[in-house]
Amino acid sequence: MKINQVVQMMKQWSTKLPMFLTSVPDQMRAEHLSYVRQLKKELSKDYFQLPLQELKVVVFDFETSGFFPDQGDQILSIGAIKVEGTTLSAESFYSCVFTEELPSAEILDLTGLSPAELQAAPAIDDILPKFFSFCEQSMLVAHHAQHERAFLQQATQKLYQLPFQQRIVDTSLLMKLFQTWKTPPTLDFCCEAFGVPITHRHHAFEDAVATAKLWIAYLEEFKKRNFETLQDVYSEIAKK
Repeated sequence: MKINQVVQMMKQWSTKLPMFLTSVPDQMRAEHLSYVRQLKKELSKDYFQLPLQELKVVVFDFETSGFFPDQGDQILSIGAIKVEGTTLSAESFYSCVFTEELPSAEILDLTGLSPAELQAAPAIDDILPKFFSFCEQSMLVAHHAQHERAFLQQATQKLYQLPFQQRIVDTSLLMKLFQTWKTPPTLDFCCEAFGVPITHRHHAFEDAVATAKLWIAYLEEFKKRNFETLQDVYSEIAKK
């Protein structure tokens, strides 16, 4: 679907939302409408044509209870950090997410999350609007982005009755520029290849920071290869 068609669809949805929202509290209604406005604005941007040094991105990571949101797996924590050009920002976001059904002991051990902090955390309908607000006017970046996208699609559909349409740049896919692979490389592999340390693996914020540093390493390499935009980068990847 072309971008102008999607934006037009969003305009049509936004005119129908007041009827849908009449049964929800004022604060939630305001959050819904704010999200729709932001979604429409983000859809109208063409980050792929901006100079790489001008890109403002939010690099983020989810820890989840599994891989299948449509089968009941949930977001357990969200970590994110902003990057402007090749500068890691001090602006960051982190929160655990409330869950009634605790994840397996294996997942708790992997992530380092405790039952107490998960059950004391805010609910996803409180966290998601804050996360979207943090991401305002920024391009989204994640490693193995399809994982994060699947959970965002499920959450926005459930909370807003809207699809999640924003593009998420996948740092695992960008690795194709530097070497070929049959399966998308892990964050550990990519970070090791570029000398990026990971201090606390499978922690949403620490993984987001590592991915952000990987993103910066990519940008520096893109500059050496005289790429000016992400469109240049993806065009080169397509040749491979």
